[in-house]
Amino acid sequence: APRPTGHLAYRTMLEQAVLPHGLRSDQVTAWLGPRLHVVQYPVRGGQWMNVVAIVHGRPAAELDDWDQQANAAELARAMGSTCAPLRELIRAANIATLNPQPWRLWALADRLPVGAAREMAQGLVALLGDAAHPMRPYLAQGAGMAIEDAAELGRALAIDAVDVPTRLARYALARWQRVARVQAQSRRNGGIFHATGLVRLGRNASMRLLATPGLLEAIGIPILILATDNDKLVGYKQIARAADRLRDVELVHFGLEAHHEILRESDAVRDRALAACEAFLARIAAV
Repeated sequence: APRPTGHLAYRTMLEQAVLPHGLRSDQVTAWLGPRLHVVQYPVRGGQWMNVVAIVHGRPAAELDDWDQQANAAELARAMGSTCAPLRELIRAANIATLNPQPWRLWALADRLPVGAAREMAQGLVALLGDAAHPMRPYLAQGAGMAIEDAAELGRALAIDAVDVPTRLARYALARWQRVARVQAQSRRNGGIFHATGLVRLGRNASMRLLATPGLLEAIGIPILILATDNDKLVGYKQIARAADRLRDVELVHFGLEAHHEILRESDAVRDRALAACEAFLARIAAV
């Protein structure tokens, strides 16, 4: 059964032209704070800005629907003593929102990580995506896992030598452990994003250490990086600079045809990315 996480997601869409100039942005920005984080990113060619604020708390009433009108004052209180630019952005939803109300509210829920293959396939029925393994949004891998599920399901169904229940069972056996790990990591990431006390200090220090000489150079495991010139979250030059410091890395470069979430792009982009992943895994498995 779904489990309430104690996390609330507030969402809004803002018209950038209405925002004060200092709040307009063409970059993806993540704000991390005690018991909260906020992500903002441009959409519609930069005309609009999507803002998602996730805070700890419980809705004022039991929510029978996943999408509810939100109380902007409660979100403002949840921001507490965060930095002034973030509080200004949250307040700006009152004047720049494109929605009927400034904010919508989602009470987040999840399920325990998948515990066995039979939870994803039994007989003639198979589940994939959120139906099989709903996860918290702190790793941004929900859609990615669904795409992987679909690819593996396609391979399994193409096995003509066995009956359909056996094909679906093979699909589930190939997927359940990986999606369970991603579910668990997503939950762990939420704790890091929303950390307080010493964990928060450690998180901040580790982020600063990423540029320390010798840190990336010491990583010996093979790494595949899919990167695009059109990534608004991390610039391609920074990605390439980091790749140059890694000992065993394959960097697959996309141009303006792809944005940050490469696996959500057109078939041509996604197929090239998946082919690179398969070739990389085949190389690693052969070592």
